[in-house]
Amino acid sequence: MDIDFFKKYNDYYGHQSGDDALRQVAQTVKSTLRTSDRVFRYGGEELLILMPGSIGQQARICAERVRAAIEALQIPHIESDKGVLTVSIGVVESRVEAWQDLVKQADKALYQAKSQGRNQVTVADQL
Repeated sequence: MDIDFFKKYNDYYGHQSGDDALRQVAQTVKSTLRTSDRVFRYGGEELLILMPGSIGQQARICAERVRAAIEALQIPHIESDKGVLTVSIGVVESRVEAWQDLVKQADKALYQAKSQGRNQVTVADQL
């Protein structure tokens, strides 16, 4: 998961506001997921979400719920098409044996979501 145009957010609103927004996003992600799910920061504005036991459509529905909850926060972002902070999410099932391959597939799905306009969920097996 990647916060859309987050560098522009930091540049416009300042790093303290960026840190505050990142905390709000992380808290929203955690509160939207099941207690068995885990969230990890994976770079500046990227988060990895592990959803043990989730399969295809179930993971996509959960990711869409996360995306909508973050948009519903209505954090102002003038550099975003929606005028508020949004996220793009790539989903992949963990049938891949190597962790690095799993992250590569999720990144591929994430960048597909970003290239199609951002603020959406893309599943790797749909690419």
